[in-house]
Amino acid sequence: MNKERLAGPRGALSFLCTTLVYVLLLMWVKTLTWPSAYHLNIGTLEQSQIGGDMDRLLIEAVNDAPDAILISDREGIISYWNSGAEQMFGHTAAEAVGQSLDLIIPENLRGRHWDGYHRVMASGETKYKTGLLSSPGIRKDGSRVSLEFSMVLLHDEAGQLQGCASIMRDVTERWKKEKELKERLTVCESKLAGSPD
Repeated sequence: MNKERLAGPRGALSFLCTTLVYVLLLMWVKTLTWPSAYHLNIGTLEQSQIGGDMDRLLIEAVNDAPDAILISDREGIISYWNSGAEQMFGHTAAEAVGQSLDLIIPENLRGRHWDGYHRVMASGETKYKTGLLSSPGIRKDGSRVSLEFSMVLLHDEAGQLQGCASIMRDVTERWKKEKELKERLTVCESKLAGSPD
C-alpha cells in the first residue's frame, strides 16, 4: 500500500472514498439491486451481503470509519448512515435512514443545496468530481459543525444515476483555529500600519 497516499487527512479521506466506491460497486455486482439489497433497515452494511475476508474488512472500514459516510437516493432520502455519521451528527442510523438530507442541512442553506442537488440528479454531472467541498452542517442538538466532504455519484448497472455517497469530516476545530489566526493577523497588520516608521 502506498504510504504517501494515506499521509494526512486528505489522503486518508481519498483512500476511504475509494474503499467506499469499491464496496458499493461490489455490492451492486453481487446483488443487482439498489438500495433494498443492502438491507439498510438500521443503516449498516452487513457481511452476509458480500463474501470474502477482504470484503468483510472493507465493510468494517466503511461502517466503523470515524468520518461520516452516508448514501442518499435521487430524492435526497438517506439510505445509509455509518457510525461516524452517528457520532458527528448525533442521530442514530435508525433515526436517519429514511429521512431527508434536511436532517443535517442548516435551514438557511437548504434552498441552495436542493437547487444544486436536483440539478446534479437530473444531469448526472457534478463539478465536484474531485477535491473537497466545504459547508456547515447541523447536529441533532441544533449546533453547527464545519464540514469538508467529497461526493461520489452512484449508478446502477445500466448506468442510471441512483443517488450519491458523501464522505464527511468534522473540521470545526481547525476552522476555529484558522479564524482565530486570521483575526490575530488582522490585528497585527493594523498595528503595523498605524505605527510610525
